[in-house]
Amino acid sequence: MNFLKWFTLPGIPSDTLTDDQPGIRRIAVDSQQTSFEKNTQFRFFDRFVDVPYGSQIVYKLTISAPINIIQRTLLVWSGGRDYLIYKDVAGLAFTGALADSGSIAPLNENLASIYETHPLKTVSIQRAVGVDIFTPATNQNPIGGTAAATEGNATNKPSSEYSPNDTRYGASPQVLWLVLGNIGGNVNTNGQYELIWEQR
Repeated sequence: MNFLKWFTLPGIPSDTLTDDQPGIRRIAVDSQQTSFEKNTQFRFFDRFVDVPYGSQIVYKLTISAPINIIQRTLLVWSGGRDYLIYKDVAGLAFTGALADSGSIAPLNENLASIYETHPLKTVSIQRAVGVDIFTPATNQNPIGGTAAATEGNATNKPSSEYSPNDTRYGASPQVLWLVLGNIGGNVNTNGQYELIWEQR
């Protein structure tokens, strides 16, 4: 009997194997997401540097193709923020001046062999900071949110929601407003914000 045949695994694609050596290779058990390997996961990262306590931080997300939001992290080490998500509906008021802030980059910079360049991102994000620049429409409720604050403005209180293997939020093409109002003591906000999504 040719025992080598027991290890050739005919019909199984080679990229599901851990090695090319019979008797050594195994079928890969990989928790890695396909969207990571396809380079369709993106990260938005931004910083808060002495944002006045009385000001709102408002992000406008323009989504041009469906995405799954798989992680959002709000981290502050001074001050605090109440983070609410609103859909773009008739009747809301926004008076701020939007500008580019932070950066959007592929989460996996190792380009898959099927591409010559990274896929184009389908989300654009701009930010505005100001006093009372966003007001939801009458009877409009946020569709989600979170909060992060410091205890006595000394202890870091991060807030992270979602993970690649946990709850996700699927967003269709639309505009969303992320509104970070003030909470806690009358202290300027210093911190970071990160949003990670996969494109469908």
